[in-house]
Amino acid sequence: MKKFLSIMLLVALVATLCSFVACQPTASASTVMNVSLNPEVEFVVDANGKVVTVNALNEEGNLIISASEFENVEGKTAEEAVELFIQVSAETGFLIKGKVNDGENEIDISISGTPADAEKYGIVDKQIVSVKIPTEGRALIFGDVVARVSDSYALAMHIDTDE
Repeated sequence: MKKFLSIMLLVALVATLCSFVACQPTASASTVMNVSLNPEVEFVVDANGKVVTVNALNEEGNLIISASEFENVEGKTAEEAVELFIQVSAETGFLIKGKVNDGENEIDISISGTPADAEKYGIVDKQIVSVKIPTEGRALIFGDVVARVSDSYALAMHIDTDE
């Protein structure tokens, strides 16, 4: 179940990143991608989908990015970076195989944005929506996504293992 959740998280993160990268106006633009299981790591990705920098956002994230595998993460694709994050998380014990009880290890997905973003997309704060990630050939649709609206939010999609 953990492996399935990890794979789904990877697919969702890469699809989300691709949708943001495709909308970037110049080659110098960048996107920030946060990956969190409990180790939380932030990848800054350029318009070409390549990792520019990586930052630990908590102590556990520091353990992950201090692993020797992360020495050359800059220049890797976003997908390669997330795969590396998952690999090192498993190797360091943050991802383990085991039995999962109902209600445990769920993935929560939300979107955030400003009131102007909400108006543009016709949504309101705390509305439950579906998010469609267009891909070539098939689309990925996330249901039961909570919309969060505030002047302090940037337009983003969040995929969390703990709400």
